[in-house]
Amino acid sequence: MQVVGYSDQISLQPGDTVNIMVSCKQDNYHADFVRLMNGNDHPDGPGVKEEEIPSNITGKHPGRVQEFQHGSYIKIDNSPELNIKSSFTIQAWIYPTESEKSIQGIVTKWSHASQTGYGLFLNDKKQLELWISDSSQKIEKISTDKPISYNTWNFIYATYNSEDNSVTVSHEPFNIWTKQDFSDTKNIKTQISDLSSNQEPLLIASYSGAENKITGHFNGKIDHPVLFKEVLTKQKLIEIYNGKIPSSKNNLIGSWDFSKDFAYSKVTDTSENQLHGIAINMPARAMTGHNWDGTETNFNHAPEQYGAIHFHDDDMDNANWDTDLVLKIPESIKSGVYAVRLRTEKGEGSESYIPLFIKPKEGTSTADALFLAPTNTYIAYANAHQEAHKATRERYNRMGFETAKDYPFLPDDKYMVDNELLSLYDRHTDNSGVAYSSRRRPILNINPKHKASMGSDGRNMGSLLLAADLHLLDWMEVKGFDFDVATDEDLHLEGKNLLKKYKV
Repeated sequence: MQVVGYSDQISLQPGDTVNIMVSCKQDNYHADFVRLMNGNDHPDGPGVKEEEIPSNITGKHPGRVQEFQHGSYIKIDNSPELNIKSSFTIQAWIYPTESEKSIQGIVTKWSHASQTGYGLFLNDKKQLELWISDSSQKIEKISTDKPISYNTWNFIYATYNSEDNSVTVSHEPFNIWTKQDFSDTKNIKTQISDLSSNQEPLLIASYSGAENKITGHFNGKIDHPVLFKEVLTKQKLIEIYNGKIPSSKNNLIGSWDFSKDFAYSKVTDTSENQLHGIAINMPARAMTGHNWDGTETNFNHAPEQYGAIHFHDDDMDNANWDTDLVLKIPESIKSGVYAVRLRTEKGEGSESYIPLFIKPKEGTSTADALFLAPTNTYIAYANAHQEAHKATRERYNRMGFETAKDYPFLPDDKYMVDNELLSLYDRHTDNSGVAYSSRRRPILNINPKHKASMGSDGRNMGSLLLAADLHLLDWMEVKGFDFDVATDEDLHLEGKNLLKKYKV
């Protein structure tokens, strides 16, 4: 795609303003505000019907590329307590899943730029590895010999003893059947005698890489990481293994209990330091933890057993692009389905639409009939590209839906796949299901001209989602039926007060 974009709102009324975020590979693009009536360009269909509406954004605008920042993680702001200068222990429960990342951060306060700090990682051999550096930027990376066990819970810890510069790194699977093959502990003396510090935040499930970009996103679940400014004894580690945080609270830097506040982005530190964090890119919370015993399937009834967070390297709840256009909705506009249309002069995928649903002024109606745009469905299917997965194509073929072997072949489908834009019907890179779908990113298949890729070898394509629903609105227009438009989001916020204004 040469140009794509999204808006910060989808439901608007006359007089509102809406921010439009755009990414364009060309030097410039042309924007129009259009009313959508039909997008079916099939020779036997009704034809494309749209009306250009005069607006404050109509015209040519400079283009620039905006990047995606995929991957979920937790960020805890820098603080003096986190800049450890002597002995420490990092401990957590982790459930790693499949990942193509060469290095994954678990608990890290690392600066790539200055090569300072500390962190616990999985390296490219899937071994548990501790990174530490001193004030002269000497770095040592100490790893276990055996790889960690994937798709099961592991009790992990790493210690640094400033008295003799020794390090211990250990992992032990919770599953008794894999303890012998995958348990490993490495004890070693290092040359690091004075730990370095930095101004980076503490990150859980990632680390700070080149150009201060967050990278090395962890795939899998993490449960209750803790950080101490002491080397925990074997007895204290056993206490943690058995579910009790040791009583040496004076040396407890942070204890992040993921079973707290799981309905929010806040990540709660139950230590006296109150080093609370924030979950970025909406990882899946209230996941079964290492101590889930299977007796309770409702996390509300046993939150202490649902203290894990599942992180993914392709999570994204908000593209967080900068605003390029601010559209003012005309005061006299008719309720209906509209869009910001973006076009470039050349290149594959030179046209893109950002749909907007305009309702009447608050508390009013202009017709007896209401078209309730199924935006929940649109967002659930947003950027769906199940056909990109071989197993899905084979299943569809068995069901009688022929799919293209060379999928994706259309520009919008290519963009979805290349940029890991997921719907609720896709799967994460670790093959786990997608729990969340957001409208705060480009959505390529909510497009008046979008075509479904299933059919006669994937090329006898029909309308889908908004492109299909526009046929109803076009029919109503042709038949002379007046109607207003609202969204599922409006119904959620207004309830029956929205519906009682209409007969149909």
